[in-house]
Amino acid sequence: MIMEVNAQSDSCVQNSNLKREKLRLTFDMPNAIDNAVKSPILEKDQLHSLLSDKQFKSYIHARRCYVASIPLLSVAAGYITVGCLFLAIWHDFIGSPFLNTVSYISFGVAFTFLIPGVTLIVHSAKKLDSITKDYNNQHYSSNYQKNIQLNFGLTQNGIGLKLNF
Repeated sequence: MIMEVNAQSDSCVQNSNLKREKLRLTFDMPNAIDNAVKSPILEKDQLHSLLSDKQFKSYIHARRCYVASIPLLSVAAGYITVGCLFLAIWHDFIGSPFLNTVSYISFGVAFTFLIPGVTLIVHSAKKLDSITKDYNNQHYSSNYQKNIQLNFGLTQNGIGLKLNF
């Protein structure tokens, strides 16, 4: 009695493209029941097993750049809020040129935080796009086998194993 079991060890790689959603990596996974496509976000350990070492290091660098941009953008938003408050609200009630100066200084400080924050986000997005492009090109090139099939089961002589590629 021979039992055949189809095992696809890298089925998520074979059936879908890696893509970037916002600043996370994901892939489309078709559902066999209703043909709906879901895009689960890949966790760090999943990415470590899917990506090459160079690609994974680039991913870690991109994530660190993104995380570093969050406090910069938060501080910039705070200074923009303070500048708007001084310029719009308090200037109308008090009318002091000092408050005008404070608002312009707040806007200037905000842009010193805003520019590096936005630059880090753009850099991170470009790096993630590069990773997805390299990964998809690598796995859809002519050297990559899509239809690898592993069959195993019980035979008359013991356990049988068949690898088709």
